[in-house]
Amino acid sequence: GANLAGMQQNLSYFTTFHISGRLGTRDAYTGMMPGHPTFGYRGSAGFGVGNSGFEEFIAVNQVGKRFFNEVRLPRRPGPSAYPGDGGAPGRGLAHTPLDWRNCRKEWVRQMYNYDHGLDAALALNEGSEAPDYYSGPLWAVFDQDAVERTGWELRYPYVSDNGYFFQADTIEALAAKIEADHEFQRVPLSYLAETVATWNGYVDDGEDPEFERHEDAPMNRIA
Repeated sequence: GANLAGMQQNLSYFTTFHISGRLGTRDAYTGMMPGHPTFGYRGSAGFGVGNSGFEEFIAVNQVGKRFFNEVRLPRRPGPSAYPGDGGAPGRGLAHTPLDWRNCRKEWVRQMYNYDHGLDAALALNEGSEAPDYYSGPLWAVFDQDAVERTGWELRYPYVSDNGYFFQADTIEALAAKIEADHEFQRVPLSYLAETVATWNGYVDDGEDPEFERHEDAPMNRIA
């Protein structure tokens, strides 16, 4: 489907597909609390980390591997601006239908500012198997130090035992809990412990050669 007001992609509207900053709930796009008719289906309201909170964890796919620079994951595609004038409402409307210049590659590059975090999140991975080639759930992995740094409220009704928030004393135990109790986790988180160990090594070295996160935000070990 498409927003009929923006199908030409030149009306300076933000597109809305993105990774939400609300974690720990099956419905990440609302914050409905107990008492709302739908809360019983959700079981938790989730806790908001905001865009800045993505620097506090690593994000992994269904097999436990990182797949993108976490700091860039919540970015929304930028507004279209035709012909590249900044996208301010009322200024990006000088579109000439059927003009061959509309498709010139340098103009297209000016018109769109697209990051690929969502593409990476939905990409096939080692757990994607026939016939569905399901990319699986994503997991934010962090420790108690991150909670203390941020003040995230990890209590009911923000999180619960509904299968969307897990905690354990070891990474191996955490992986086992997720595999056992999350409704959409269909394959083992085989690489999670290795991924955390690799990440901690990157923190010690001060650089992230896989996804270049060192240029965007602080890097913290996961205990």
